[in-house]
Amino acid sequence: MVTHLVTAGTGTNDRVTRTVVTPFVDFDVFPALTATGALQPEDSTSVWAQTLILNPDVPVSVRISPILLDRLTDSDTIERLTERLATANVVATPYVPVDELALELAGLQAEREELFSWGIRTIEGRLGVDPSTTLWAAPDGLSDREAGVLRRRGVRQVLLGGDNGIALTTPIEVSTPEGTLGALVVRPAMSVAGGFEDPVLAAHRVLARLAVLGLDGEAHAAAVMYRTAEPVDPAFSGHLFAGLAESTSIFDVAALPAAFAVPGPVDSDGRPLIRNLVRDTQPDRLEGDLDLYRRAADTLEGYRSMIKDEDTSFLYDDLRDRLLLSLAEGVTGDQREITWSDTIDTVKRETAAIVAPPIRSINLTSREAVIPLSFQNTAPYPMRVKVRFISEKVRFVDLDDGESTTIRLEPGVTNQEFSVEVLSAGSFPMDIQVLSPDGRLELRSVSLTIRANTPSGVGIVLTVGAGAVLVLWWGRELLRRKSR
Repeated sequence: MVTHLVTAGTGTNDRVTRTVVTPFVDFDVFPALTATGALQPEDSTSVWAQTLILNPDVPVSVRISPILLDRLTDSDTIERLTERLATANVVATPYVPVDELALELAGLQAEREELFSWGIRTIEGRLGVDPSTTLWAAPDGLSDREAGVLRRRGVRQVLLGGDNGIALTTPIEVSTPEGTLGALVVRPAMSVAGGFEDPVLAAHRVLARLAVLGLDGEAHAAAVMYRTAEPVDPAFSGHLFAGLAESTSIFDVAALPAAFAVPGPVDSDGRPLIRNLVRDTQPDRLEGDLDLYRRAADTLEGYRSMIKDEDTSFLYDDLRDRLLLSLAEGVTGDQREITWSDTIDTVKRETAAIVAPPIRSINLTSREAVIPLSFQNTAPYPMRVKVRFISEKVRFVDLDDGESTTIRLEPGVTNQEFSVEVLSAGSFPMDIQVLSPDGRLELRSVSLTIRANTPSGVGIVLTVGAGAVLVLWWGRELLRRKSR
């Protein structure tokens, strides 16, 4: 089928302004894979991937979940899709989809940024492109608070879908609590890709709607936005992109930045027209016990302080990834709590490799002495621990604060000597705490008894004085006996 568009002017001043059309494909879900890790041919992800691959000359903007790039094992599809997306306008996205507002309300901005950094690294590594951090797509629309989160993150322009009540065909400004965002609205008819009786006819209807936008002589920008979460008919996507490639004499097909460059509407004073978004008074909250999450995160970071950078691959990296992935959309509160509890239990089992000195009492016979202690590490890699000594009557002279030090425990047994000064004689308690270097984890605690047989300073004076009196008494007795 071929769509023909004929324009007839009515005078010498008639003009047709070319419309900027931007196609956007959102690979927003993780698809079903075959047993070999390939895409199912009928899956929406596969259909849109093939559509892009078969139409390499059509400029396109794409948002793709980086986890998809990591987990696809079909080398042919990966190679062809990577080659295609290397020339696309790619939007930066977290490694897995997340509810940014829910994470911010939970105080997990650092985790959100870590997921974005992970996603950007993956896109750069897999596709060799620098994804845009100032663009975003909201197929389901935006509330004012969600838009505020985007602006705080650095987003300045958003492709806006959903039922937003805005019917303009140029970029506009939308208000957020943090300022304004540029927005390009997607009409509902421009985001449906499946369920047609005649998918070929449906594709040409979209092309016809795009073609007539410029007939009023005004500047227009239009977007077609399709999601892999929604069904797509291969005949629709194939004919739509083929039509876009063949319609360059009617409108300009370009990526999102060119569409946002089209001038937007202004008010009577020449200022950009600003529209308000829907207010969100009851935003969704992150499901799961957040106190449990924080305990899991603290426990894991305490363990991280114990190991070298090159040893994170033993356990830390995997546990950290699992914590971050548990924050993804679609994960239930129960599933999250299982992950968080498992993280705590796993770290406890790993740090059980540290064994405190097997000692219950120490005998000291001088005011200054050396206490030898043995620590054991049964893990196959070294760990650092903080050792704290708690006693009111013993001072550890080599320790900066007089009570704690950090030592490195190689696999096996580590013997460590500590110089001490005894402040008084007698028996008294001392506690030894073994902690993670950052103090978050208490690994072991030992209570022992110090027996100091050395006299105190006062005792020495009294003893010397008593000895002098005894010598004088003996001297007088000897003189008295001689005189007799």
